Amino acid sequence: MDLSLKQLSFAYHAKKPVLQQVDTTLSSGRLTALLGINGSGKSTLIKLMAGILKPDQGQIVLGAPANCPLSSLGPRQIAHHCAYVAQNTQPPALTVFDYVLLGRLPHQSGWTSKPMPADLKLVEESLAQMELTPLAFRPMGELSGGQVQMAVIARALAQQAPILLLDEPTNNLDPSHQLRLMKKLHAISRQRHTTVIYSMHDVNLALHWADQVVLLHEGRVLRHIATEKLTAADLSTLFGLSYRMHTAQNMTKNTAVNSAAEVQRWFWPDVC
Repeated sequence: MDLSLKQLSFAYHAKKPVLQQVDTTLSSGRLTALLGINGSGKSTLIKLMAGILKPDQGQIVLGAPANCPLSSLGPRQIAHHCAYVAQNTQPPALTVFDYVLLGRLPHQSGWTSKPMPADLKLVEESLAQMELTPLAFRPMGELSGGQVQMAVIARALAQQAPILLLDEPTNNLDPSHQLRLMKKLHAISRQRHTTVIYSMHDVNLALHWADQVVLLHEGRVLRHIATEKLTAADLSTLFGLSYRMHTAQNMTKNTAVNSAAEVQRWFWPDVC
């Protein structure tokens, strides 16, 4: 499902706009990274797309099959289309299984309705996907910060929304778990044709997995481009530092002499 942002503007205080005339379309089934300095509007934009905040001007339009403005939907309907993962989540007094089961609420008739076997199966699948099955009946309060983050994402997966919105999803994760999470998000995007949109401060981790990148600068979209078109100059403008791009060829075993090698790119600011 595509997500179109049409001339979005938003301010928490009238004289200090956070976002100004944001106008772009985020493609269905792709991973899009939002990059920008602190205060550039990344978290605010994700909350707008999740329906948590409402724009002061402009609108957000869901693509097919919904084909409607987000503002025309109620919270339960929005949750059918968009699943949101916040930066920091306080673990509730529930087991991991019951917490992930909350992701099925938008598909049930109310808080008191009994989950169907299909709901329980989806919870089990989401737990397995995030490697949480052994912790299913552990209280959330006993989990590490990284495990809580994995549980939050499992709950979002159980929601089965075609759009997944993640604000700093690798917070509290060590490098190994960061890579594992990003691989999972990539697989989810490809297998379910899910539109995955995430903000992240680790530029190279974000770019390695993203199909597209949106650069937010002073509340506006500086560039929205395919990741491979991003330049060091773009990042220098975005972060106010002098960036350089480095490349390396990753030759796989038994690579034929004339076959193409994968070129890896990463960006580092000058530290001198």
